[in-house]
Amino acid sequence: MLPSPNGSHRIFTLFGITAYLHWTWLIGAVFFYQFSGLEPIVFISSYVGLFLIVLMHEFGHSLACRWVGGKAEHIVLFPLGGVAYVNPPPRPGAVLWSVAAGPLVNVVLIPIFMLAQVYWIGSQDTLTEPLSSFQQMIIWLSRINLVLLIFNILPIYPLDGGQIVQSILWFFIGYRKSLQITASIGMVAGIGMVVLGLFSGEFMLIILAVFIFFQALKGYGHAKLLAMNEKWEQNMQDMQQNMQDMFNRAPGGGTSGSGGFGTPGGRASGAKPQDDADIFDPKTHTKKRYMDED
Repeated sequence: MLPSPNGSHRIFTLFGITAYLHWTWLIGAVFFYQFSGLEPIVFISSYVGLFLIVLMHEFGHSLACRWVGGKAEHIVLFPLGGVAYVNPPPRPGAVLWSVAAGPLVNVVLIPIFMLAQVYWIGSQDTLTEPLSSFQQMIIWLSRINLVLLIFNILPIYPLDGGQIVQSILWFFIGYRKSLQITASIGMVAGIGMVVLGLFSGEFMLIILAVFIFFQALKGYGHAKLLAMNEKWEQNMQDMQQNMQDMFNRAPGGGTSGSGGFGTPGGRASGAKPQDDADIFDPKTHTKKRYMDED
């Protein structure tokens, strides 16, 4: 389950969007520090920098959603990243832009970090002294921004890359089928990542894999529910059509000129056909004379 504003601490509001910090974020900071191997000052500054990168990423989603006429009011940050609660218009183009805007923020940050490294660190050949804490932070944030970008654009639902693929497929096969396909891929990928994490001993990979699997499972369940609704609506339409057809075939139910049930040519029940009327026989493809049986 994704973290919600409930149980989170409100940080600030900008452009009508309120950012929240989930209580598990502080627990994650302590956990990550134990495995980082960084000096306390470097880790704290880098972790805060990571917080700002993720926050800008989520603001990219939210502002893009509002740009296309959607609703976006809340952002929640938690140890595994952030969640922008966006509700774009139900159109593939609007959803595609709302999703793609997040990774685009990371793309814009790449040249910014490159310039920062050139200005404050210089080239690798000119380094003659150990890096300062500030320089270490710039390098670490530059790398983590690139890692976040690559990870987010993986075509695995519910990651941004998987949602981008789902939005593109939506143009061609509809929302329900596109969600069902990408969610299935997400579940398979989640299981594969769990196996990989178990063999490699990467605990964080297992946590991410479990998160991905259950979110993909949730999306797949939503797609199945939509399929059931579509089938129910189609059955109702078929039932209404059958009832209408039965009514049209009932005696007196047809109109003049239409073949009512039991009344050739739509004549009223009991009416005597005209003498020497030409009737077309579809079996022999010839005309025969209709004779009254008097």
